[in-house]
Amino acid sequence: MKIGRNEKCFCGSNKKYKKCCLYKTPRLNSSIETSKNIDNKYENLFKLSQDLRIMIEEIMDKSFKVKDDKEVLTAFFLGKAYKTHGAILLLCKNGYAQDAEMLARTIFDMHITLLYILQDKTSERLTRYMSYDWFERKQSFDYIKSKPKLLAEAKAKYKTEIDFDKSLLEIETKGKEAHKTYKGASKYIHTTARTMNTYMKREPYGHTVIVGQNSEGVDQALVLGFDCLLGIVASYIDIVDIEYVERLKVISDSFLNELHKFNTK
Repeated sequence: MKIGRNEKCFCGSNKKYKKCCLYKTPRLNSSIETSKNIDNKYENLFKLSQDLRIMIEEIMDKSFKVKDDKEVLTAFFLGKAYKTHGAILLLCKNGYAQDAEMLARTIFDMHITLLYILQDKTSERLTRYMSYDWFERKQSFDYIKSKPKLLAEAKAKYKTEIDFDKSLLEIETKGKEAHKTYKGASKYIHTTARTMNTYMKREPYGHTVIVGQNSEGVDQALVLGFDCLLGIVASYIDIVDIEYVERLKVISDSFLNELHKFNTK
């Protein structure tokens, strides 16, 4: 149900809605109705997402003997992507696909990063990834170095000044290397100008800012989140060598069939 600004208010005051309860109560665009419409329209995508999540839960409940650090990283990415994907589903079901798409982008980033690391037969790329922490530490230390009082307090926490200077030198060296590696990282975040495309709509009389719950972009967020989570779990199944390949293929084929339906509508 949607009440126009100039219609009588639902509270029975006989006043226009805009002069009565418009700013006193949540706008009645009916979040329940919106959620039902989204559930009905994307029922199959939500079901496929749940099928994938059930399989991941079964995998994560099992115990495996870890052979190397790449397996540890892959397990972490799978767990993180699984939880983030759960948030995407909740946002999409309630008509907040714009924020869901941002979260889907983080799973995309994880998937690309994981593939890049796993393609390396050595541990060089994994080491560079883990060294990102040094880049962040260097930023903190650069700031501390510019503040004499903070520098003195930091040195006081070390047993000797030599320990502090040695640590600082290590951070300086590794931080510069990490900066070169990660300078071109993704900039698609909540505050970039590009996100205006999902919140603004051009009208004949001007622009409308879309702030209510709606189904706009739900399909994109669901597809991107599902596809990248599927890729991460496939990498985990491959690296740990467990018997879920056929089951994953069934889910993957069903997903492709559903995409084909959307593309032919």
